[in-house]
Amino acid sequence: MEEGHAARDEEAKSSSSSRTSGTSVTSSVRLREAKVKQELARRKKEQAIKERELRRKQMEINERIEDMKLDNEVENADVEAAMWQEEWMSKPTVPPADPYHRLSNNELTCPKEPKSGARIGETIFRRLSLDLTRRYIPKFSGDPIDYWSFMNSFDVNVARRLGDDRTTLSYLIQFCTGKAHEAIENCILLDPTMGYKRAREILYDQFGCSHVVAQAHIYKVINRSPLRSNDADSLWDLARDMRRCQMTLTQMCYTADMSTTDNLLKIQELLPVHLQSKWAGMAHGLMENKIRPNFSHMTEFVEEQAKISSNVYGKQVGKSQKLLKSGTPPRKYKETRATFATYEGTNGLAKGKVCQLCKGEHDLEECQDFTQKPL
Repeated sequence: MEEGHAARDEEAKSSSSSRTSGTSVTSSVRLREAKVKQELARRKKEQAIKERELRRKQMEINERIEDMKLDNEVENADVEAAMWQEEWMSKPTVPPADPYHRLSNNELTCPKEPKSGARIGETIFRRLSLDLTRRYIPKFSGDPIDYWSFMNSFDVNVARRLGDDRTTLSYLIQFCTGKAHEAIENCILLDPTMGYKRAREILYDQFGCSHVVAQAHIYKVINRSPLRSNDADSLWDLARDMRRCQMTLTQMCYTADMSTTDNLLKIQELLPVHLQSKWAGMAHGLMENKIRPNFSHMTEFVEEQAKISSNVYGKQVGKSQKLLKSGTPPRKYKETRATFATYEGTNGLAKGKVCQLCKGEHDLEECQDFTQKPL
């Protein structure tokens, strides 16, 4: 009995020791996990602080860059104004007048110096006016094809650089010739602001209306002789006119007329036969994909074919056929053809009349031996 009690006591002690050991291990694991989480949280906080600091420094750098840009613009404007003033003073357009006034006793008095700001502003205005005469601005003769390009060039190089309507109107009249000049030359008699506005209205009404410009561009594209095969120059001329038409009418938001099927067919008729076939295949592919062929598609097609015709391989296409048609075959074929001709000449005798019965030089029907044979 005592031995049984001792065994049970020993077992109870062992079980208690196991439970104590398991609890200790669990606590150790939890403590380690807590320390890991604590360390991760600390590092995350440090990273967030560093990130905020970097963003703050980046904002400061961006602000400094913006300030430097503004300072550079101011410095450039000052330098430009000073250079224009220096050039104007060094190259006067009229002989310099005596800035001093002589009194009766021959004493000299110096006039009052004008304010620097007003002098620089006047100098800049005069410098701009003189600079306009040296800029290349195409003349406008009244051709609707040139209307939009002329007006854009005039606005950029003249109208936006001058604030004086009278001067701007004078330049507008100066850059117009022919019908365009006759249409607006009397606007100079009106009030400057009203005259400039009226001159632009007249040019638009007579030469710049959307339908007038569109018809002129389309007519220039279509009204030409059919293109010869492998004529790269003519193909490029067509491509340039088509691209100019497409860009101008797109800028005007007036593209409906140029993409009609009738216009596309007329342009197709201008192309050589092999290019007509290629365009037909391309148009078929577009229609198979539920896309309607338009002027832009054909413009890109013509430009691509012009590039192909202009390269070294495109220029070689068709040259051998031209030589054969002209009767001057390439040198390497001369010997072969001469030999063939000689062969033909030497064998011409063998093609005479030979009787199949008596081997005489006559036809079988003329052979006496044949006619004397019984039927």
